[in-house]
Amino acid sequence: MRFHPRQQVLIAAPCPRQIEVLLLTSLAVLIGHIVYWYKLPFSLNVLENESSPILATRPFELFNTTLSPTQKPTPSPTLDPSSSPTQKQTPPPTTGPTSSPIQQQSTELSEFEFYVKVHNSTFPVTQAGEWVYKPGIQAIHPSKEHLMCVDRERQGNCHDEDAWTKSNDTTKQIRHNSLNANAIINSPGILSANDPWVWESSVPQYQVLSYHSGPDLYKKQVHKAVRGRKLYLIGDSLTRQWSQAMRCELQHVLGYTEEEANDTVQYLQVHTGVDQMRNTWFEHASERDYIVFNFGHHVGKKLGSDWPELYRQILRQVLTFPFGKVPDSNLFFRTTTVRHFHKGAGDWDTKSSRSGNVEPNMDGQWSHYGGSRPEQPIQNLIAFEMFLGPNLKKSDHKFQILDTSPLMLARGDATFDGSHICLPGPMEYWSRMLYHRILQANKA
Repeated sequence: MRFHPRQQVLIAAPCPRQIEVLLLTSLAVLIGHIVYWYKLPFSLNVLENESSPILATRPFELFNTTLSPTQKPTPSPTLDPSSSPTQKQTPPPTTGPTSSPIQQQSTELSEFEFYVKVHNSTFPVTQAGEWVYKPGIQAIHPSKEHLMCVDRERQGNCHDEDAWTKSNDTTKQIRHNSLNANAIINSPGILSANDPWVWESSVPQYQVLSYHSGPDLYKKQVHKAVRGRKLYLIGDSLTRQWSQAMRCELQHVLGYTEEEANDTVQYLQVHTGVDQMRNTWFEHASERDYIVFNFGHHVGKKLGSDWPELYRQILRQVLTFPFGKVPDSNLFFRTTTVRHFHKGAGDWDTKSSRSGNVEPNMDGQWSHYGGSRPEQPIQNLIAFEMFLGPNLKKSDHKFQILDTSPLMLARGDATFDGSHICLPGPMEYWSRMLYHRILQANKA
């Protein structure tokens, strides 16, 4: 034993065997990091094996993230539940999205290869675009009437801390209890219903209808995109949220009547696949109409250990479903949004959980989230395989992709309960992405 005079404690001197174990352990950790960061070619065969090193997860780093060589440092997200969600933040510089290798190669890759590469990258958000702090005119500033409209959605009100006292809805009570337990964290803009973060992208697949030219031109463009059409949104409660957000924008931004908005945006509830759909739903649909669907949260790991193959079977049935006169160019699959429960820290059905963030996290990774049942990026990669892969038949529908998943990966700060999204918030950009795609198709 030797005496340490400054700390006034006894410290045992390590023996040679302890030194040997320490060196071997350090060497193993170093080799592990080298293997993890080595860029292996991606193959869809890894989807059959979630333990593949290509899809291996990393520990959730609470205060530091590793940046790619070309990425500019941004403030590290504070995920400590004791942090005050109303604490004033200093936004990063309002620079536009920087170019990346995947963006530069997007015109050289097939659509299938492109989406697979984005979702399998280390930083999917930055490959798709960037959330830019712009609290001015481009940000979402809803009127009182607009807020009352979106508040009709049972899962979404994050701006009224007393919402739980005004309704018997258990979802609001659960959110209230989670906030009191510091299990949910939101950014100040989300809590005040004035989200200052604007999505921008130079990649065609991730561009959205811009607001930078002012509200008048934006309204004109949205009206041009949806006029004379029906937008059928098919899916679970997140799709229901989106449909309400879209209707409310049509009413309180574009001046549609409630009847006109309801006629334009039609929500069809489906959780588990075409077994819940009716062949007669689209008998009266026209060639101008659009269909956007998603099957995801209810058909992942809930299905059991063989869920990837079961998910393939569910999506395979959609390829031959009768969508009436709606052409394939107007059929979209919306990618499944990651659930913002922190990985390994609980889920919706556990006694405790953690979810959220105090600001958008551009360095977000799939391995950070998913709670007790992480499914991304595997689930969306399977969807790309089914809808864009080489095994499509001539008789199959050729679906378009509305890939909202990478931009939402960064927005843990806008989570309502770990699964659903605060309204108003980044879900508005799902609509803007769809409007942009419709307008681009019209030009073509």
